[in-house]
Amino acid sequence: MRHSNVSEHIVVMSPQGSVRDEAKLVTELFKNGLAVYHLRRPRWQKVRFKKFIEQIPEQFRSRIVLHHYPDLVAKYNLGGFHLGSNAEIPPDYTDPLSAQCMQYSDAEKFGKRCRRLMLGPVFLKDDRDITIPTRTPQEFSAIISYWRKKNGSRTKFFAFGGVSGQNIATCKHLGFDGVTLVSAIWDAADPVKAFKEFKEKW
Repeated sequence: MRHSNVSEHIVVMSPQGSVRDEAKLVTELFKNGLAVYHLRRPRWQKVRFKKFIEQIPEQFRSRIVLHHYPDLVAKYNLGGFHLGSNAEIPPDYTDPLSAQCMQYSDAEKFGKRCRRLMLGPVFLKDDRDITIPTRTPQEFSAIISYWRKKNGSRTKFFAFGGVSGQNIATCKHLGFDGVTLVSAIWDAADPVKAFKEFKEKW
């Protein structure tokens, strides 16, 4: 069951590196309305994923999406499994999916099976520490618009790559259903406060 404070428009993804008290921080994010947390830890063994999941209160576990070990999704009643670029759907997997997309052909490959498609990178940081578009706005809008005309709006598109408080409005204008945040949350002095500010901006 969704609560009124839950934002369906913001996904937070774990950084590649470790985060001190990550499970506690993620639990606080859930309490403050985070609907989806992507846990990606390419160097972790399965036992570490289990330990992390078991530190999250059961009522929030359905909001966790894994990037590794799809069999844990059903075991812990998680929110799904995420396919990286060039990935294949795991054999016999029937739980929710999301996928990374860099172009329309990626969306065609996975989209009808996925709840969310992360399209991007939308922005890249240059040497001056500012974000610049990786494609023209028209290209992103065209991909999303064409998909919806052809396949409907069941699958949601989330912008990823360099999303910040300064460009979140651009993502909304391009037709994205939401945004995926990484450094904007984890580089902040207070990740929970940063998340709440993004909720207000969307």
